[in-house]
This record gives sequence, structure tokens and C-alpha cells, in this order.
Amino acid sequence: MDIHIEHVSKKFKENQLFEDVNLTLSDGRIYGFIGRNGSGKSVLFKMIGGYMYPDHGTITVDGKTIGKDLDFPDKMGALIENPGFMWHETGFENIGYFCRRFKKLYGVTPINYRKYYRSAERNSMRNTHSDTNVLSG
Repeated sequence: MDIHIEHVSKKFKENQLFEDVNLTLSDGRIYGFIGRNGSGKSVLFKMIGGYMYPDHGTITVDGKTIGKDLDFPDKMGALIENPGFMWHETGFENIGYFCRRFKKLYGVTPINYRKYYRSAERNSMRNTHSDTNVLSG
């Protein structure tokens, strides 16, 4: 998966996180991002994942521009910062929501996610400390 960040700028109120950033991340390579809290690492990952858009510039994943050709990159999963689960809902309801929302989660569609959940529920019942109503990472 090749990722191209071209002339990307992002600002929150008066805080300019990125200004005219250009970066290429090539398939098959491992990259590390280091920076202090608030430096924009999570924002960058959110923009690459389509959860947030740059104010200016483009982010292209495998030749498709985020926000133009597609909303979320194909074949990419990301858990950035804290999980976005709805804690007042059961694990099953959370899974259903996300499957319906993104229509596809690693090949799991709203039609067959119940099968995967039931399998996970049966496996977790073997562990007496497991709570099937809570998803954890």
C-alpha cells in the first residue's frame, strides 16, 4: 500500500499542525513517527485513514484520493488513540453499528457479522473472566 501526502495543511483554530507537508510512504516498509503530545501524529493517521480531511492538499492511498475517490482506504484498518466504542451498547451492537456504517470490515458485512460474533461469544464463554458485552483491545 503506497501513501502519498502532497501539500497537506491542517489547522485547528490558531494552531497550525501541518503546513505544506509532502511525504511518501512506500509499500513493504515500516515507519515510525515520533513527536510530543499535540504535535499531530494522530491527526496525520486520521487523515490517512479518512476520519479527518486536510484543509489543503491531498492524501492518496494506492492511487485513490481520500475524500474524492473514496472516503476510507480499502484494506486498511486503524485504531487511533482510544477505541471509538459506544460503552452503553453491547459488543454485538457495536459490531453491528460499525459493519453497517462502513459496509465492509475486512470482508465482514452486515449479513454475516452475526456468525462471527456468535463464534467469538462461544469462545469467550470458555473464559470465566470474559465479558461478552464489552469489546477490548
